Amino acid sequence: MLVALGLFACKSEIPAEDGETETGDGDGDPGDGDGDLETGDGDGDPGDGDGDPGPVCGDGVIDDGEECDGAALGDQTCEDLGWFGGELSCGDDCSYDDSACQMTAVCGDGMAQGDELCDGDDFAGEVCENLGDFIGGNLACSETCDSIGTLGCLSPGEGGACTMDDECPIEAPSCFAMTCWNGSETDPCEFNSDCGELAPSCVLGACYDGSEDDPCEFNAQCSQDAPFCAAGTCHDGSAGDPCDFNAECADAPYCVNEICSEGNEGDFCTGNGDCSVNAPNCVLDTCYDGSEGDACEFNGDCSPEAPYCSDLTNACQTGEAGSPCLVNMDCVNSCDIPNEVCL
Repeated sequence: MLVALGLFACKSEIPAEDGETETGDGDGDPGDGDGDLETGDGDGDPGDGDGDPGPVCGDGVIDDGEECDGAALGDQTCEDLGWFGGELSCGDDCSYDDSACQMTAVCGDGMAQGDELCDGDDFAGEVCENLGDFIGGNLACSETCDSIGTLGCLSPGEGGACTMDDECPIEAPSCFAMTCWNGSETDPCEFNSDCGELAPSCVLGACYDGSEDDPCEFNAQCSQDAPFCAAGTCHDGSAGDPCDFNAECADAPYCVNEICSEGNEGDFCTGNGDCSVNAPNCVLDTCYDGSEGDACEFNGDCSPEAPYCSDLTNACQTGEAGSPCLVNMDCVNSCDIPNEVCL
């Protein structure tokens, strides 16, 4: 009985002073003695110890070090990044993906960008007053967005109200449509007398100087630099210009299908008369000089260097041994007809 009581008394002295019951250092933690069973720095974050797992790409929130995240672009656009438009997106690495951005300016979209001087009605801030001795008016943009036209700008004295010429200033002496004009290019008119010296022809209600592509009704309305009126516009008769007759063509002296042509090798033709001395034979609507390999119908279509028009290939050839043939007349000597080759 005394032995049993002694054992019980020894066991009751085992608990630590703080009342914890785990073994070890007396605080319940076999490691550091603070009661925390997790490893690391003791705050639940295996990284920096503040409980925040750090930036996560793909959570839709732009964190430090990320340009974007999913649909979140930080209010940035392709234009903000220096491009000309398009759709900005975010890459898998949370950096901007500009592959769908418009990298070059597009003429015709109505926005003057990049190297464009203008685009449609966008003149990059330019006005008539900045481009010459003008007091107002309207600029015009070329189809290629690389030049600005000032024909619609008003010169000093123009634009004032009037009922007769005497009411207009010296700088704009012509009264037309109750407005004073100086008769410059594209100014409105009824007669040539309404136009000035620099644009003396009144054509279809406007003054013109008769330059290339200016409208016309006859040659007299065209300038010396573009003296031919064809298809309603002035031209100098170069290759590709419209025409009705050879007389309306200059450097390209043949009017073929109402287009001025030089008549050189490969040019379109309707007969030998449409071809130059450099390519005098019109074969299958094309000018040729009769060189070896050129199309032909007769020996006369071929040059002395390749005088035989092969019946097999309908092309000019030398007729020497090895040339293609169907008949003896295709060859200098004779034709191996079964093998279709000159001997």
